[in-house]
Amino acid sequence: MPICPKCGQTRQVEVMRGDICIYCSNIASMQVDDEAIDRDRMALNRDRAANVSVVSLDKAASSVILTTAFDIPGRETGEIVDIVGAEVAIGVNIFKDIANAWRDTFGGRSNTVQTTLRDARVQCQAELRREAFRIGADAVIGVRFAYSEASVATGTGGGILFVSATGTAVSLGD
Repeated sequence: MPICPKCGQTRQVEVMRGDICIYCSNIASMQVDDEAIDRDRMALNRDRAANVSVVSLDKAASSVILTTAFDIPGRETGEIVDIVGAEVAIGVNIFKDIANAWRDTFGGRSNTVQTTLRDARVQCQAELRREAFRIGADAVIGVRFAYSEASVATGTGGGILFVSATGTAVSLGD
């Protein structure tokens, strides 16, 4: 398999365009249009300000494909639309902290933490789909998740779990 000299990734022959892969080729051919970026930002702000039901938005955005891969089997990537991201912060209360301390002392899996992380990841995926849908993308490729935790020094225990996701929003060809 050929290696793209620009990104250093091993690619299938079908995704090579000349010496570089189609992803690097698409990025190289993108032109920055400041006015278009400003229009997109205004449209996003207008959508966020409108009282659009999250449920109806989630239903409409459910067709957006998310993948950690850089291609979608059987589909051709059209154009890169933009980079999208989503963040979710979930508070862990004192009761979950007590359960976690118990597990930390005696061992075993912490179902409370696992459930909280799973819920945060699912919420993050939904937000990523909404962001991609708002800008007219069909899919988000190269999705990466990051997890973090912050302690809250209030004396009541607890903390905040953060999950963030980023990816490249793309349009798909037929």
